[in-house]
Amino acid sequence: MSSHTDSNNPVSGHAAKGCAEYRLAMELTALRRRLQTEILDADATRALERRVREIEKALGV
Repeated sequence: MSSHTDSNNPVSGHAAKGCAEYRLAMELTALRRRLQTEILDADATRALERRVREIEKALGV
């Protein structure tokens, strides 16, 4: 029995994409929470807002 993952397997590719989307969604949630609850300087706020927009675009939100 082989223990390697077949990179051409569409099912494993789909699972990896789902996992990546899940991680992005969790990061997005955390960033939004930080923006709402933490007192940040202007530069930090802009950086977080920029990352939020990047993630939203990647997820199609």
